[in-house]
Amino acid sequence: MAYWKEWKSLIGGGIGFVILGIIMIVLYTMPGASGARGMGGMNMMQSGIVFLIIGIVMMVTGWMLRGKREEVK
Repeated sequence: MAYWKEWKSLIGGGIGFVILGIIMIVLYTMPGASGARGMGGMNMMQSGIVFLIIGIVMMVTGWMLRGKREEVK
C-alpha cells in the first residue's frame, strides 16, 4: 500500500500543515511585516489559511480512515 494512503501519514501531514499555517499567520501579523504578494497573488495570511484548511481536511480524512480500518479488522 502506498504511504500516502496510511491514516497515520495523513494525520501527521495534517498536523504539519496546521503548524505551518499558524506560523505563516503569526509572521503576517508581526509588526513591520511587508504586504508582498506570494503565489497566485495571495498574501501570507491567505496562504496560511489555505494551509490550515488543507491540514484540517487531512487530519479529518486520516481519522475517518483509521476508524474504517479498525472496523475491518
